[in-house]
Amino acid sequence: VLNLARLGSQMGGTAVARAVEFQIDLIRGGGKPSRVELASVPTFRDGDELEVSVRNGHNRAVDLTILAIDRDYRIDVLFPSRAGDSNRVEANSQAFKLPRLAIEAAAEAQESLLFIVTEARTLGDRADFSFLAQAELQRTRGGASRGPGSDLMSALESIGFQAEKTRAVRMSSGTTDATAMRLFRFNS
Repeated sequence: VLNLARLGSQMGGTAVARAVEFQIDLIRGGGKPSRVELASVPTFRDGDELEVSVRNGHNRAVDLTILAIDRDYRIDVLFPSRAGDSNRVEANSQAFKLPRLAIEAAAEAQESLLFIVTEARTLGDRADFSFLAQAELQRTRGGASRGPGSDLMSALESIGFQAEKTRAVRMSSGTTDATAMRLFRFNS
């Protein structure tokens, strides 16, 4: 989850990111919507609602996935709204709105919306990142050693995970120019 957030905060400068427009409006107490600055980290209150609008100003279709990351690292898929629905947004499309999002602020915490946009491939499969959804992580106290010789590391390596290494491989500029991630953080 933290790696997704880091990626989202670093990939906002691609051609795709500049062409796909996101707008978030705050509706507080049933009042008029007011635009939220995406570069800020606003604080929302219990009962506030958010209205998310998306417009593809790109000259090519894009595939869009919107994820909500909560304080317990649960990841919910906001778009596409149902499994199997198309997440393709046509080129130069009119803006569309997601259903309103209700803020439930049980305790103060930072949460995020992660927008993942990929240029659609002609006659290609959709790039749908809904598989990143997960239940909240269990909170634990203490725990096993996490050193290189620990049982946990041994178990992970036995099922195919490798120890962390530094690599000289980088994504090509063609790949990074065709993909964008935008992260919107807020406090609730």
